[in-house]
Amino acid sequence: MKLILDTEAMHEDFFSDSSLISIGCSLPIYRLCWLLNQSFNIDLKRLSPELDICVHTTPDVQHYYTLYRYEVPNSSDSYTLYQLKNGNHTLLADLKNIDYLLLLQGPIATELKSRFLQSLRTLSDVQLAQEVFPHQIKNIDYLLT
Repeated sequence: MKLILDTEAMHEDFFSDSSLISIGCSLPIYRLCWLLNQSFNIDLKRLSPELDICVHTTPDVQHYYTLYRYEVPNSSDSYTLYQLKNGNHTLLADLKNIDYLLLLQGPIATELKSRFLQSLRTLSDVQLAQEVFPHQIKNIDYLLT
């Protein structure tokens, strides 16, 4: 008997009360985090290197994509910044022209989305900031952390 893992329920749970913002920016991720921290008065920090997303393109070749996260104190809200590019390799083929993805999670994520989008678009180092919907991304499983 062959068992298949149904991730649909996981997607629904993980992405409920959340908003995704795609960011086009040529800055390295640590500089973008600093910029976001200054602009939004948050404290994005790199998660442990062991928690980076690892994708095996062949049995011998692995590509790592860094994650930065901020959990709002005394709240269930959190922000996660995903690096989508590593050299010539892209984590999500659907978003191959996007450099980063910002996931806003929590009860106020939909309210914050507009403020984040508006502010991101005013930053000189950010070329693109737009909302993305989870159902538009084929390999959304990579974002489940």
